[in-house]
Amino acid sequence: MSVNPERWRRLKDLFEEALELDPSVRPGFLDRACSQDPGMRDEAEALLRHHESADGFLERPAYEESADLLTSDPGTGPPEGVPLGPYTLIRKLGEGGMGIVYLARDTRLGRPVAIKALPPRFTRDERLRARLRSEAVAVARLSHPGIATIYSLEEIDGNLYLVLEYVRGRTLREELEGKPLPPPRILDTAVQVARALSAAHAQGIVHRDLKPENVMLSEGGGVKILDFGLARFLGPPLPEGVRETRLTQSGTFVGTPAYASPEQLVGGEVDFRTDIFSFGVLLYELASGAHPFAAPDPVSSIARVFDAEDLDFSPVEAAAPSELARITRRCLRKQPPARYAATSDLVTDLERLQTAVAGTGSSEAQWEADGERTEPPS
Repeated sequence: MSVNPERWRRLKDLFEEALELDPSVRPGFLDRACSQDPGMRDEAEALLRHHESADGFLERPAYEESADLLTSDPGTGPPEGVPLGPYTLIRKLGEGGMGIVYLARDTRLGRPVAIKALPPRFTRDERLRARLRSEAVAVARLSHPGIATIYSLEEIDGNLYLVLEYVRGRTLREELEGKPLPPPRILDTAVQVARALSAAHAQGIVHRDLKPENVMLSEGGGVKILDFGLARFLGPPLPEGVRETRLTQSGTFVGTPAYASPEQLVGGEVDFRTDIFSFGVLLYELASGAHPFAAPDPVSSIARVFDAEDLDFSPVEAAAPSELARITRRCLRKQPPARYAATSDLVTDLERLQTAVAGTGSSEAQWEADGERTEPPS
């Protein structure tokens, strides 16, 4: 799709004007300013919500409201030992792209689980509930050591909850701590994440919210991608009665803006190349310790996404083999066709670089001498 940076500049102006107003008069202002463009109004409202709910745009996701049962005191979460159907809540783990996640114990099987409390709008809208069930069916089919398993979708007291595998360890965000990782660890982490994404994409599943907070470094040393529960199914037909449903439609944004692709930000159709863009952002952070689109405010950060090809890759080149900068640059191409044509190709590039770095001799020279490696036009 064609991305329109001018639209985002207009949106930035609208956002900044609305931000100066008292919240009580913003709806009327947006109605008047966007009378000919309802989509622009929705985008401005979303940015205002993100601005008010996130302490740091690049560090925290643009989450929405959580299930009413669990939000009486969002600062501390529910008290330890509170029952929730067959589960016992233990403590709050974090707030994700679409709800709050808790550590709980499954009293039937005696195992720890992660429970995501989904926004009440899924409870109120039967159409959205049906879509969510369908997406959960698709994602539950994923079986890969690098992907946290979805156990079930539960309806308890009228609210919806995703029950997920609980992974012990540290998130990639905690591991980074604003510093780049050493090259061997960069490549080990990147290869594992890319393999898991490739497995999901092969099944027609697009994550749509890949970021360091959703990548767990387990105690056993492996990497697992979390939060596939709100992914999108684009692949082969599902069982009868499920085939045509979608959790979200074109024009609906799901994800974290700081890690979203240009087409995702404007509400366009997404496919596996959206995840590849997000992976490029993550790869840039692994190598440099910094977010490539960091800016003083949310809209400026988003505007930088549309100028992705003008990014300074010298921090990546300084911290890792130059071939990694080429891979990262290709992932971050503004137009989807200019990115990798298949996630398996990305995996191959990373694996070959990992082998070259692990070996001896002029490994980078070997890469540059490979005449078959070409980049598509931007």
